[in-house]
Amino acid sequence: MAGVPPKKGSTFTFTVALTQQGNTKLFKSNPTLASGDVQVSKDYGTFSNIATLPDAEPDSGSAIRVQLSATEMDADVVTVLFHDAAGDEWCDQLITIHTDSATIGEIEAQTDLDEVVEGTLTVRHILRLLTSFIGAKVSGGGTGTITFRDIGDTKPRITMTVDADSGDRSAVALDGS
Repeated sequence: MAGVPPKKGSTFTFTVALTQQGNTKLFKSNPTLASGDVQVSKDYGTFSNIATLPDAEPDSGSAIRVQLSATEMDADVVTVLFHDAAGDEWCDQLITIHTDSATIGEIEAQTDLDEVVEGTLTVRHILRLLTSFIGAKVSGGGTGTITFRDIGDTKPRITMTVDADSGDRSAVALDGS
């Protein structure tokens, strides 16, 4: 499975959709992709044909699976160019991928997640709290209590008592467990 950010020199798969030329408000279902339609550039170098031609997944759908080899990903910046050589089916598109020497999962594995950072909060607790604050469900906006759920929506991670008029926090309960 691919990590985030994509790892330099490792295979990487992503999904893209191509826009119809005839109606640019719609994605093209099962676009025809031929040799030369999809090219890759490493670190802003010359474009060359991609080793594995992308395909619709599921068949006849709009989601196009792009599989880049470890060699194609061996750069700090990988650029994938979609250009309909026939010129009449789908619109051009450019995807830029910035790689790193390690994925978040690898960095996490190298980090002592149970090291206390502040008070009793560990790195693991703080990551859970930040994830909840950034990307999970929130309820209570405009009321006296705002609650941020965990990503799985199984429990409250952050509960804040706030002044309904100004939003000033008077109490905060954290659950990074």
